[in-house]
Amino acid sequence: MSERQPCFSKEPQSLISLNEACGMLSISPATAKNWIKLGKLTPSGENMQFDINYIEGLRLEIKSGKNLRLKSRRNKTAVGGKALYKDYIHNKRNLVAAQKLLALDGMLSEERMRILLADSAVRLYCQSRNRASIGLREFLAAEPCNDVFRLLVRDLLKTDNVNDDFISEISDFSEQIAFDPTEDTLGFIYISLTGMQKRKSSGTYYTPTRIVRRLLESLGHVMDFEGKAFLDPCCGTGNFLICLINMGASVHNIFGRDIDEISVQITRINVFLLSENISADELYSHFAVEDSLKAEITDRYDAVIGNPPWGYEFSEEDRRYLSAKYKTAAGSGIESFDLFIEKGISLLKDNGALAYVLPKTLLTAAAHLETRRIIMNSCSLKFAAYLGNAFKGIQCPAVILGAVKDCRKEIKGCSVWTKMREFTINQSRYFGNNITLSLDVTDEENDCLNKISSADNAVYLRNNAKFALGIVTGGNGDCLSAEKRAGYEPILRGSDISRYKIKPAGSYILFEPSKFQQSAPEEIYRAPEKLLYRFIGEAPVFAYDDAGTLSLNSCNILIPQIEGLHIKYILAILNSSVTAFFLQKTFNSVKLLRSHIEAVPIPFASQDIQERITERVNRIMSIDGGTGDMYEALDDDIMGLYRLSPEHIKTIKSAVQGRNSGEGRNKRSPT
Repeated sequence: MSERQPCFSKEPQSLISLNEACGMLSISPATAKNWIKLGKLTPSGENMQFDINYIEGLRLEIKSGKNLRLKSRRNKTAVGGKALYKDYIHNKRNLVAAQKLLALDGMLSEERMRILLADSAVRLYCQSRNRASIGLREFLAAEPCNDVFRLLVRDLLKTDNVNDDFISEISDFSEQIAFDPTEDTLGFIYISLTGMQKRKSSGTYYTPTRIVRRLLESLGHVMDFEGKAFLDPCCGTGNFLICLINMGASVHNIFGRDIDEISVQITRINVFLLSENISADELYSHFAVEDSLKAEITDRYDAVIGNPPWGYEFSEEDRRYLSAKYKTAAGSGIESFDLFIEKGISLLKDNGALAYVLPKTLLTAAAHLETRRIIMNSCSLKFAAYLGNAFKGIQCPAVILGAVKDCRKEIKGCSVWTKMREFTINQSRYFGNNITLSLDVTDEENDCLNKISSADNAVYLRNNAKFALGIVTGGNGDCLSAEKRAGYEPILRGSDISRYKIKPAGSYILFEPSKFQQSAPEEIYRAPEKLLYRFIGEAPVFAYDDAGTLSLNSCNILIPQIEGLHIKYILAILNSSVTAFFLQKTFNSVKLLRSHIEAVPIPFASQDIQERITERVNRIMSIDGGTGDMYEALDDDIMGLYRLSPEHIKTIKSAVQGRNSGEGRNKRSPT
């Protein structure tokens, strides 16, 4: 069923290309083509062109929330609007005062935003110097009280014409904000008024003060801040630099760069508010509007710190330039935080430290292998803190990673923090060419991983299996039925799968691949034997299917093709505690990717052993409930195949205990 097309003026204007339409809608060409296929987007004329008036109207509907496409996973970058970045600061007075900002109509123009920030800066300056509070209008009319600060304010304003009506409109807010020397109040105001769409397209997620402090406290255990030079190559509004100054770093030894002009202007003001002894020359030379990835920086620093952009949208011209300059940009995709790691290490003095907030995927994902090689070929790891989803509204677990540029290039001595425990890595580790930095692994757990990886006669599913995604309908509400209709058949979700068993499907579908957004060849779904597995889960969950059952993309497909190994033997290996432990400690992801499954070492057992294990699997599959003892006996058999010691078994069982395996649950998982 097609969605109702948006009602805009039909008066034609100029036609634009598919790529231009995608740019206006903040979607990829692949998403646009899917929308066209599903009747959600209509071209005008030939050669995939679009009426610009139609696209602009659609963009406004998406931005305002009137169009349900805003809920689409494929269009997260189109989310716009104004919201307080509450996690960024903790000062209650400023949080309460900032609520008044939401009463301002719409998104502020840049001119009005600059006026609001300048007025706030003046009031914070007065408080920082224990002066009687005045507003921007009075400040500009008064005799200069400080030539440096007046220069900073005028630079931020970019005009001498201040709208008096707007000053009055914001007075309820600006008169209540409080100077807090430990927090970036001006930055809080700026990012709260900056559209979410702009933040996402620039890969910018400003770091809450608590995370900044944790990073710098960790860094303080590695180096003495006195006399050291610090650079934040993507400093934003300066929250890392504020914290550095509060922790004893000299204001004359900190440096920052950013491509956002207003952010840098706020950084200069923030630094000035904390120091009466810094000159305009220092402020403008130390904190520059500059692209750190393109700039030829000749200075070297004792520490490079910060939270580099994640997922920045580079232009094609930038991609060509960066690909020629950075090793981490040599592949098909370019990730901004990879580039900042490579650049940051190059800017360090010998024994200098790199400390960044980064997505956890850096540590294990194949896409970031070159970055991990650069780190381990030039640095020793010193600390890692696993933060979970550190940024409100962003489902992307983060880590703090600290490394020192030295010749030792080791992991021994690295301090690790997770939500559940703290420990130090006391043994050296060998990573090989396919470096995976599973740092949340103790020495005992790492010894278990080494034992599993060295299993006798191990084989792998890589190049020995067919993998496929379940069906992506493009709109489950239109495609699925809760009742069986004529021509419809059952379709499984991830929540219908438990270890070894498949629950009765709660949804039905008419199998029409041409109407789906994405589907595998039909012979994959209809295979005589296949394994189904949950894409999302705390532990691997696989089941056997010989009925040609369809599945949605929360329930993916594996068809093993290893000669001499029974499919149900492989099923038992993949459902085992050994595999759960291996995947948890190697990849630490709730998503079960093909590359993860392909990495599992599978012992090539004799036919007798395979038949015994297959018999146990058949018994478990045939009984409803009460299979706990059978699971345990099967698990013990598989532990034996890996020749694990009692100490190894204890470590594995302790690590996987309590992790959800899907038994007994009937809650629907997202598709």
